[in-house]
Amino acid sequence: MSFAFIFGAGGTVFAADPAEPKAVNWDAGIFIDGKMLVPLGELAKILNLSLTVDGQKSYTLSKDGLSVKLDLGDPAIQVNGKSLTLDVPPALEDGQAFVSLQFIDEALGSKVEWNEEKQHAVVQTKDSTL
Repeated sequence: MSFAFIFGAGGTVFAADPAEPKAVNWDAGIFIDGKMLVPLGELAKILNLSLTVDGQKSYTLSKDGLSVKLDLGDPAIQVNGKSLTLDVPPALEDGQAFVSLQFIDEALGSKVEWNEEKQHAVVQTKDSTL
């Protein structure tokens, strides 16, 4: 089963089977250099990923053989030991860590499509539990 998450600039994310989206509460994302970033902690909850914080700068997401390590301000991330470079590094705003939609696409293997007209992104995962 494929799931879709729709991240909007207006503070709502939809998480559902693509044929029938349903709303889920979401804090508003932020834009840096024209790229949308979403709260890392809430993303982890939605996708049922374990999130570990090491100090105030380093984060690790994990689940079922997936391990993603990132540092705030550093565009280089580690996905199962493989280095990837993001266009926009993870950021901290109002005490909350944010990651780009590119992070979701490349690190978590989801398909991300940005709709400029509606100012939202649709993220499709392979299944509801990633």
